[in-house]
Amino acid sequence: MLGGRDAKTNEQLAKKHLGPNDIFLHAALHGAPYTVIKVPDQPPGEQTLREAAQFAVTFSRAWQDGFTTGDAYWVNPEQVSFSPPSGEYLPSGAVMIYGTKNYIRGVPIDLAVGVLIDDDYAVPMAGPPSAISVQTKYHLRIAPGNMKKGQLVKEILNRLKRLASDDEILLIEEIPQEDIMRVLPPGGGQVVD
Repeated sequence: MLGGRDAKTNEQLAKKHLGPNDIFLHAALHGAPYTVIKVPDQPPGEQTLREAAQFAVTFSRAWQDGFTTGDAYWVNPEQVSFSPPSGEYLPSGAVMIYGTKNYIRGVPIDLAVGVLIDDDYAVPMAGPPSAISVQTKYHLRIAPGNMKKGQLVKEILNRLKRLASDDEILLIEEIPQEDIMRVLPPGGGQVVD
């Protein structure tokens, strides 16, 4: 699964990485990342679609607005167009969706931040808790909140260090704060566990 970060990366993602078998997914509101589920052979299952929807909704404007749920939809690649109808204008990074949208309603805005531990380094990652919990050794749940992003990053790093074994604390301490900040949605938050 791939997700954009802004209008420019959304456009790059949709133009360069959306293959003929893939799924294009978007939150049903403005200010959301384009999300592409790469499909090599079999169509994605219900869990993959829900996790991608949760990613799109969580990293949308809904996080900053303090929502607890949101809706998303998915379509096939041939339904996505970069050309507006005749006489209309399409801003940079925007797409036209033709045909029926397959909605996923009431998706929880819920995020986990974890670290993938390798022999020599720790890599931060964020996404739906169900996906992050199986990919990372240490993880925390994060929710929209009033804590400023810089303070939230420090709190995440401190809590991850408390979860880590003695020999892995150093790896977590070496994670630059910018790397944690980069995996979080825009706006404040709070650690919920």
